[in-house]
Amino acid sequence: MESAKGYIRQYLADPDLSLDRLATAENVSVRKLHEVFAAIGETPAAYVRHRRMERATALLAARRQTRQSVGSIAIACGFRDTSTFVRAFTRVFQCTCTPAQWSLTDGALDAAPVAPAN
Repeated sequence: MESAKGYIRQYLADPDLSLDRLATAENVSVRKLHEVFAAIGETPAAYVRHRRMERATALLAARRQTRQSVGSIAIACGFRDTSTFVRAFTRVFQCTCTPAQWSLTDGALDAAPVAPAN
C-alpha cells in the first residue's frame, strides 16, 4: 500500500497516471489495487483525485504570492486542461466558486477534499 501511495505521489502531476499503469508498476492486478485501497475506504481513482485536490488547494492558497495561473496549477496537479480542473474542483468541493475565486478568499470558503456524494 505504501509503495502504491509513493508511486501516486511521484506521478501525481502526470495526466496519464492510470490504474493500469499503477498496477503494472506495483506488479499487481487492478482488482488487487481495488482490494488494497478498499481497506482505507477509497477506490484508487478517488485516492488520486483527493491527492490532486490537496495539492491544488495548497497551490491555490499560495497563488497570491506565487502569481501562478490556474492553468499551470491544473497541469501541475495532473489535469490535462483548465476546464477539466475547474469541473473537478467544483464537483469535489460541491461549490459554485471557481478555483480562481476560491484562491482569492484565503480559503474562507472552507474547501477541503471530501468524498463526492454518491
